[in-house]
Amino acid sequence: MIYDSEMTGRWRTYRGALLSRVQTGFTVINTAQQERIMGVHFRPGGAFSMFGIPADIFCDNHVTLGTLWGAAEEEEIRERLALASDADERPKLLEAELLRRTKSANGMHPAIRHALVEFGQRPDPASVGDAADLVGLSARRFIELFRRYVGVTPKLYCRIRRFQRALGELHRIKRMDWSAFALERGYYDQSHFIRDFRQFSGLTPSAYRDMRGSMEPVPEPERGQICPIPG
Repeated sequence: MIYDSEMTGRWRTYRGALLSRVQTGFTVINTAQQERIMGVHFRPGGAFSMFGIPADIFCDNHVTLGTLWGAAEEEEIRERLALASDADERPKLLEAELLRRTKSANGMHPAIRHALVEFGQRPDPASVGDAADLVGLSARRFIELFRRYVGVTPKLYCRIRRFQRALGELHRIKRMDWSAFALERGYYDQSHFIRDFRQFSGLTPSAYRDMRGSMEPVPEPERGQICPIPG
């Protein structure tokens, strides 16, 4: 069950495996209905290599895996995972199935691959024009290709990456100066930081920090495994 982020009285229920493409905001789910979850987090551009579908088609959307692979094949994969002998075996089965279906391990345009490396080191939305010049493309062509492979515009991608970095550092600082924190991470000011934070998380930075401080750590045996998928 996934709720509408603006109106939590509205929701959609999905059955089986679900493909969630790039989201430009936060998603609200009902964790009480999910006794056991297994998932794969694709690197930017990885889903295009896997499914061969332009990433921006399903931006901000959720699609059942059966829609792409067929209901019968999805059910077969889920049954094999459910019947696996132990938790360590399931990631190996899923990884093998995904790699078998990969359309092209090197399917990403080299200019976009290079841009992703640059943005990973410097997620500055103002650097999009410089990135286009660096790879020898017009701004329009660069944005078109980036959306096709990654799912969002380069500028929005950089905003998301900048937010992710800030999120990862937020709980490590004991005495917080919000203005300094925002400026040091490339935001114009504190209000700019809060606006982005609310868009991508649904919370203010201080509310998230307070909530995270009350969370219990996940026990090591319950953290699961990671299947690296080519991007």
